[in-house]
Amino acid sequence: MAQQTLQHRPHNKEETKQWVISMAGFNLAVTVDDPAVVLEAHRIYSSFTAEAEPDFAIEMNVRTGRDGQKARPMKTVSTGGVWQIDSYNFSGELDTSSASARFSIEPNWGAFDSVLRVTLSILLAQEGGVLVHASSVSREGKAFVFAARPEGGKSTVAGMLNDGVVIGDELVAIRRGPNGVIVYGTPFWNGGPTVSDTPAQAPAQAIFLLTKADQTSARRLEPAQMTAKLIPHIFFDPDNLKTSRATIDALADITQTVPGYQLRFGLDADALRRCLDEID
Repeated sequence: MAQQTLQHRPHNKEETKQWVISMAGFNLAVTVDDPAVVLEAHRIYSSFTAEAEPDFAIEMNVRTGRDGQKARPMKTVSTGGVWQIDSYNFSGELDTSSASARFSIEPNWGAFDSVLRVTLSILLAQEGGVLVHASSVSREGKAFVFAARPEGGKSTVAGMLNDGVVIGDELVAIRRGPNGVIVYGTPFWNGGPTVSDTPAQAPAQAIFLLTKADQTSARRLEPAQMTAKLIPHIFFDPDNLKTSRATIDALADITQTVPGYQLRFGLDADALRRCLDEID
């Protein structure tokens, strides 16, 4: 989907805006030097803004003259705690040792969104967490996670479970904490700038790999098998050895704790709820 280019205008220091976006237990202080991007970002991510002490700072400077480049694979090079990142709509450096990052971005909401996704995925990997292409629903205070490829049923299943609270319907964060594994909602949605997710969270009860079928049933998978099957659904850079190793190690640790299942599902919501009720 083509991103809308925002009208860039010259700015001064007073127009540079900073606010805190809270996601997956991280408080990200975000600074953007373009008022149009600030306005659009506030509209899209407003439910994730917080009055909180930041623990990581991201500076974004809008660049001109490169808007409209064709999509291409992102390249990352990491040395120590520093990541050099180059994508078609943003580029820059992320330094975990100084808890800061600086990027130049194209003047559209998609570039802003991409920076947040990549930053969050790297921070999560360092703290035993992952970003998963999945929906999640909290039922009786426990999070059920449903991973699938595009059009694989993530939103469908979340919509069928109207007895719970939707944590996310496209991309959720799963992170180990002091009291167990927690599932977090994120503001990311691939359909465009109409994000509706809220910053909900809940302890992880189970993770499911979705397969569409006529009847609903669940089959338990061993942790190693679940890890291997979930890798295609994880948001990370597979060409960066350091990021890949940290992400896969985090995923393997999560699947040792949270049970995984292959879920074949039909469109009978009652059958789906009964199936999930049988999950320990």
